[in-house]
Amino acid sequence: MPTTGKNESKGTGSMPAWFQGMGQFDGAFGDNLKRTQAAFQQGFCALSDEVLHFARTRLDRDSEVIGRCRECRDIADLMNIQRQWFEELIRDYYDEAFQMNGTMRKIATEGFGMAPITGETRPRPGEVEVPRKAA
Repeated sequence: MPTTGKNESKGTGSMPAWFQGMGQFDGAFGDNLKRTQAAFQQGFCALSDEVLHFARTRLDRDSEVIGRCRECRDIADLMNIQRQWFEELIRDYYDEAFQMNGTMRKIATEGFGMAPITGETRPRPGEVEVPRKAA
């Protein structure tokens, strides 16, 4: 394997120098690092799912409003539908902000929790239950 950096030539055998210090991640620190990485991945997936769910719900509601606009008889009906749509839009975004806040708080408090030195354990990232509001 060809070397590309100055530090790699100082390593032992085929192991580059920058990789030799990785043994420091063994033990409790390494376990916490792995748990934090797993919690981050789970949190990212949970937040992505939440955003996609919200976007799909909003698009469905917007499609319904477009259908209702087609049935308007006059400008007063159209303005009333637009007002209702805007009220629902603001309410949905407001509710979603609280939902995302709750999801992030749950992930941060349970998923990223580090096991204390005393040996007490906290829930593993796979055990974190992410709240989901009904559609």
